[in-house]
Amino acid sequence: MIQEMQPPLAAPQAPRLRPNGLGTASFILSLIAWGLLILSFFGMALIWAGQGQADGPAAVLGCSFLMGGLCALVGTGLGIAGCCLRDRKKGLAIAGLILSAVYIFGTLALMGIGLMVADV
Repeated sequence: MIQEMQPPLAAPQAPRLRPNGLGTASFILSLIAWGLLILSFFGMALIWAGQGQADGPAAVLGCSFLMGGLCALVGTGLGIAGCCLRDRKKGLAIAGLILSAVYIFGTLALMGIGLMVADV
C-alpha cells in the first residue's frame, strides 16, 4: 500500500497591516505641541526669574504656546482620521490622539484655573 505524501498545511497568516501616515503625522504634531509647551514654560520661568519687563520674549513664547495648541488640534483631527482607516496600523494614531487630547484638556484646565485665580 503506497500512501501519497502531502505537504503539511501551512498555518494561515494574518494580513499585514500597512503603515498609517495620518497616525504618524498625528504623533509627530503632538510631540511638536508638547515641545513648544515645554519651551513656553521654561521661557516664562526665565523671564520671571529676571523680574523685569520682557514684552518681546513673552510675546514670542505666547505665540509658541498658541502654535502648540494649533498643532494639538490638527494632531487630534489626524489621530481620529488615522484611527478610522481600515487595514492600517493604529498605534501611532492612538498615541498621537491621546497626547494631543491631554494637551488640549490640560491647557483648558490651566486656563480655567487661571481665570478662577484672577477673580480672587
